[in-house]
Amino acid sequence: MTRAAILVVGLLALAACSDAGLHHPAVGDHWHTAYGVYVCDHFLTPIQNINDVDGIHTHGDGLIHVHPFSSKTTGANADLAAFATATGMTLTDTTIADEEFGSVKTGDACNGKPMHLEVAVWDTAAATTPTIHTKDLAGVAFDRDLSVMTIAAVPDGVQPRKPPWIDKLNAISDLVPATTAPPVDETIEGATPCPEEGTSRHIVHFAEAPSMCIDVTKTYIATVTTTEGAFTVALDAKSAPKAVNVVVTLARYHFYDDSPLFEINKGLVFIGGDPVGHPAGTAGPGFSFSGERPTSSAAYSAGAFGLMGNDKGENGGQFFVVTSALPNQKPTLPVIGHVVDPAGTLAKIDQHGTSSGNVFDPVTVKTIAIEER
Repeated sequence: MTRAAILVVGLLALAACSDAGLHHPAVGDHWHTAYGVYVCDHFLTPIQNINDVDGIHTHGDGLIHVHPFSSKTTGANADLAAFATATGMTLTDTTIADEEFGSVKTGDACNGKPMHLEVAVWDTAAATTPTIHTKDLAGVAFDRDLSVMTIAAVPDGVQPRKPPWIDKLNAISDLVPATTAPPVDETIEGATPCPEEGTSRHIVHFAEAPSMCIDVTKTYIATVTTTEGAFTVALDAKSAPKAVNVVVTLARYHFYDDSPLFEINKGLVFIGGDPVGHPAGTAGPGFSFSGERPTSSAAYSAGAFGLMGNDKGENGGQFFVVTSALPNQKPTLPVIGHVVDPAGTLAKIDQHGTSSGNVFDPVTVKTIAIEER
């Protein structure tokens, strides 16, 4: 019997939400999973995250975070298929495979007995009797607070075990309350009107750029609230009226709500402002504009807040925050303000970064609030 021949993948789903029965994760929730790989009679080393683009990731410590970036992984879409995609695992009703531990198929031998695949689900970590799923294993969802799942390749008559590191969940300190429902995404067709005061509409696509909704003689303060804390930005409406108008309008339409910081280059810059791209960072609000570039690279000092653009000089709604001066950055991207950060939020966000910019421990922009002075 080889290590790759037979296995059990254990998942313990801990949802940081209400304790009232069935639920599904929404954008902004942060659920957790303890998981393991079990080969016939022992657990293997937890697999590593490979490609978290939708908000389900792991750090190789036996824990999975279910932290949806968009509706692609909210509700019943937060399932074992999404986890398999994030980790590079193959999961079907007849095969479990991963490049780290090999593969197992229905009919492979475990101590001389043929195996089948199943998913066992316990309502709570303390429960003793699981519900057994034998079909559509990839579609089994993370849908109950404190539930336990084990994906198993076992002989008939063998009940899968729970992972042995359930106690790791007791150390989780970053649980956040679940929202009651994901926001309803909307589209504005035709001309984009200026948002009404206090609007609750969640607009994620605009057919046209907004008209001028700001008063360039006034000051606009953006308070960016993230899962790592908040920081403010004093927006420069006089120097970059079009760009500031875009940010203010999108923020007031809640475009940025519950969207990920999809790129965090440690010690340099982080980027956000795409609530709909798959993967995040590949989409915009549906319109673009150009102009308002700085005169030199000196504009990209630490704390600079600006808008991303393409190689045609067009900008949309994605924003960047510089955490360390970028003297080699060509002055092609509008800088529209500077961050005020007495709480050290930028440093906390930077700790989630990597040298490549890939984000394995997501930070979410919960909202951007605008104050006019």
